[in-house]
Amino acid sequence: MRAQRARRTGAGSSTRAALLVCEHSHTRTARVANARLGAWIALLVLLAAAWLCGAVTPLEAAPAWRERYLAVLTQCRGGDPAACRDSLLALRELLPGHPRVVSALARACARAGDGAGVVKALALYADMGLAADPAADSMFVAWWRDSAFVRVSQQLAANARPLARATALHRFADRNLLSEDAGYDAARRRWLVSSIARRAVIAVDRAGRETRLALHGGDPLWGVYALGVDAARRRLWLGTAATPESGDTASAVRGRAALRCYDLDRGVLLRSLELPRAGGAHVLGDMTVAANGDVYVTDSVAGGVFRARWGEDSLRVIVPPGAFVSPQSLVLFAQERVLVVADYSRGLAAVDLEHGAVSWLAQSLGLATAGIDGLYAWRGHLLAVQNGVEPHRIVAFELDLRARSITGSRVLEQASPDLGEPNHGAVLGDAFVFIGNSGWERVGEDGRMDTAKAALPPLLMRLELPLALTAPAKR
Repeated sequence: MRAQRARRTGAGSSTRAALLVCEHSHTRTARVANARLGAWIALLVLLAAAWLCGAVTPLEAAPAWRERYLAVLTQCRGGDPAACRDSLLALRELLPGHPRVVSALARACARAGDGAGVVKALALYADMGLAADPAADSMFVAWWRDSAFVRVSQQLAANARPLARATALHRFADRNLLSEDAGYDAARRRWLVSSIARRAVIAVDRAGRETRLALHGGDPLWGVYALGVDAARRRLWLGTAATPESGDTASAVRGRAALRCYDLDRGVLLRSLELPRAGGAHVLGDMTVAANGDVYVTDSVAGGVFRARWGEDSLRVIVPPGAFVSPQSLVLFAQERVLVVADYSRGLAAVDLEHGAVSWLAQSLGLATAGIDGLYAWRGHLLAVQNGVEPHRIVAFELDLRARSITGSRVLEQASPDLGEPNHGAVLGDAFVFIGNSGWERVGEDGRMDTAKAALPPLLMRLELPLALTAPAKR
């Protein structure tokens, strides 16, 4: 779900905005506004910890991260740009492919007068497939006429070109749905889409007819975020949370979040599992359903991962809150022994479900994995909806068999006319159906949607995967 992920408030056209990937990210709610600042602080704390202490696990105590972060921040704000550059070079090796580190490195090199370093950092940014316009940024004015700088600037501009392969499957009538997640009910041949602003699940049948799903029992829904369709057991799981985006601003409910399960055919409430409020606000924004019916769900605000098992009356902690900064979608991999989690501010992590160990997936410097919202498994690949980078895009990452490293990637869709700010979807055979133009770009820092702002309605988009994966993968 987005709010948690430190969402974008709007992609600026300047290089500063473009190069600070993910920082201009999702402003989705109380979780968002605060998550946006907090996520990046925590991220840089993590970076600092890695630099000063060597590699760290996501479970290191947050106070230690913060202390080390302040040391790096003080250094880079001081009068020694060369020392800042060298520290960022070390961080780049420890966090390969993180756009924020690379963009900061380019600017640090510029302050240090290191033209070769500027070009090298921008070239790495371009290798990630990301777009920027350094030729319009006065930070780099000393190199505007340098031939190497001109070439890399041209590549960064070319990276913004649209790649349009997906087709429109269904356009919604309501442009203010603030649509978040989608799932497919094969038995009834209908798509189900969650709406945060309307606090509802919208069903779309084969004829394109939209109906609000009748859900009975329990308290009224707050904003509906994650969806999980368990077709075999005829269950519909959903994550609901009281956030500003859904109009839930009263202190009595704000920050509450629950995982609910309904009979998929009758709409009757079967289970309701709410997180305790003692730890602050929560949003159960993303989930996946295992073959045995277990449900894994992330708390995008508090940073934990939980499991719901049918015979248990509470959510069981799989990864403690605070371990991740802004966990989004999660995917079962390697015969469901590994849970791959997208942390919006950092990248992709693997959770060993047998031993509980958490580690970041190994990757090359030229792969950008921050800013991932939706994540899905398909034929040994991870399909990622990456809306925390510019341009917004759908990417296929290839993993090794044990889900320990990313071995390649390919962009499948980006910056196409209907894409807008995409988010979640579902794999249906050899096609990926996802939400385009979700509406999050109209949500402000206060979590309110600007309904007066002109906008196209959200839509379901269908991307045929074999066609998209014919070219050699980027290694």
